[in-house]
Amino acid sequence: MGSVYILTNKAMPGLVKIGFTETQTAQDRADQLYHGYNNSVGTGVPMPFDIVHEEFCDNPKELEALIHQELAELRPNKDREFFKFSDPSEAIQKLKEVHKRLPTHVNCVSSDSLWRKWTSQFLTRFSKLSNRRTPAHVEGEHL
Repeated sequence: MGSVYILTNKAMPGLVKIGFTETQTAQDRADQLYHGYNNSVGTGVPMPFDIVHEEFCDNPKELEALIHQELAELRPNKDREFFKFSDPSEAIQKLKEVHKRLPTHVNCVSSDSLWRKWTSQFLTRFSKLSNRRTPAHVEGEHL
């Protein structure tokens, strides 16, 4: 299970980024793109990304490949995951259309559902908590 996400960036009007993740939430990925890996200093983009949509599915890699293929003519650079859309809702609609054609679509949930929004928030908080380091074990103290 993972997701295909659509991000926008105020510094890049008219473009959306469509990517996938199997191990993180879309928010974690957006933060990573802005801040860098392991909270290193990111210098690649001047503004943080905004999540405009997250589509959950059993095979996000396959869904991402299909949507990239469908939108190839809207890609300003074939080596990057950015696509020309004046309105991100058009990209969302196209992603949903492509997703419905996949045989695994019945097991998937769109980020439009309240359950998915709650779960995404929970996973984001849980991943941040699990990434915190616990204090070193004090000798003689039992857990």
